[in-house]
Amino acid sequence: MKRGIGLIGCGRMTQKHIETIGKLTDAYIAAISDISMERMKAVHEELLAQNRVTTRFAMYQNYQELLADPNVDLVVIATTSGTHSAIAKDCLLAKKHTIVEKPLALSLDESRELNQLAKKVEKSLFVCHQMRHRPILFTIKELIDRGALGRLHLAVVMMEIQRSDSYYQAAKWRGTWDQDGGMLVNQGIHLVDLMLWYMGEAKEIYGDLHKVNQRKETEDIALGMVKFSNGGRGLIQANTVTQPANLGYSIRLFGEKGTIVVSGKNFDHLERFEVTGQEPLTGQLDQLLEDRSEQLRMYNHILAELAGKRDQLTVSGTEAENALELIFALYESSRQKRPVSLPLHTFATKNMKEGEADHEK
Repeated sequence: MKRGIGLIGCGRMTQKHIETIGKLTDAYIAAISDISMERMKAVHEELLAQNRVTTRFAMYQNYQELLADPNVDLVVIATTSGTHSAIAKDCLLAKKHTIVEKPLALSLDESRELNQLAKKVEKSLFVCHQMRHRPILFTIKELIDRGALGRLHLAVVMMEIQRSDSYYQAAKWRGTWDQDGGMLVNQGIHLVDLMLWYMGEAKEIYGDLHKVNQRKETEDIALGMVKFSNGGRGLIQANTVTQPANLGYSIRLFGEKGTIVVSGKNFDHLERFEVTGQEPLTGQLDQLLEDRSEQLRMYNHILAELAGKRDQLTVSGTEAENALELIFALYESSRQKRPVSLPLHTFATKNMKEGEADHEK
């Protein structure tokens, strides 16, 4: 079965999705939707000119029309963060399998409602945590699952990037708690997801936020100290004030049988790979580091799961909620200035704006 995919949103992420879908053998672009006809036409014509698509597809300014299109079986949501949950709800109600760009939602209530709805209508809900599909990163997961690192004592994740004032000024929703959701929930969520994937369930976090750019609402620096149910510890350090440009990302794992550190602008630098009893993987590791086809792998794994083959690398809405919940707990901890235990009862990023208003009074 060749699945027809509908894309909602024609922002900067959409072209990457379209390029990837063009490489799939068992799916095609059936329709796109955006409130701007000009953006849709520009994307359409550019892709035709570059031979990335060979056929014309339907264009709808109202995404409800896309959901009514019988050729659309699977929907990809690549709109602004604050709109994800409402559109995903409509997709599921229209009985469409749904893929959502991260974050899934900006509140726990919305996330839980979506996961319950997906189960009720018996449709799949996935979230784009494509970094799990990066070969070097899922190879590390396989080593952990095999017990090669033994007990994991500590995980440290770092994001050191630059987001200028002009970046936030270019779109009114950016840097707002109710529509953007925060730096960590947008740019840093992949690292938090990987930390949980490797370390397991988190039970407590102490968080601290700091804002440098006073012309926006959300944080520029986020710090978190995590306690895991297995007794391990974690550190989160994320910032968007790295000058003059992106430095990159880092994941550091310290276990009783070894240490693994992967860093770089694209997780393309292996600082340390020392695992007791593990045969050297020098040539293989170089190949794993160079392979950046995680987006294509993500789609292939999702399509395989929709065809009936369960894949442990796909990230359901339920699993994606774990990273959201840990970030929300970090935010709440910063707001309350005390450690916060998990699971959280409820949280919405808009709470942070209300908390700032109270503080200013």
